[in-house]
Amino acid sequence: MNVSTIAKYKLFAFTALEKFRTAFCNGILQYLNEALEASGVPLEIVDGYIGSITVTIPWSALVNDNTVIDISDLELTIKPKYREDNGGNACFCS
Repeated sequence: MNVSTIAKYKLFAFTALEKFRTAFCNGILQYLNEALEASGVPLEIVDGYIGSITVTIPWSALVNDNTVIDISDLELTIKPKYREDNGGNACFCS
């Protein structure tokens, strides 16, 4: 392999990883927002950042031990969720 081929592979791998990270984070945000709404919490998560995710799977004892997901450097942007009442006034939904 020449240097150009290696550079193209690294760029492809980086792009694929970024697409996966974006899709994964969007999925998490959607799930969390649905959970907040189902619980009646008047907040919406609009943005977020995950520094790293580590998953520890106990392959030798899947039935007996827990799988651990460790999320580091988590940042969330949260805003109040508004709706209009019957009179057309903005208020917090509940």
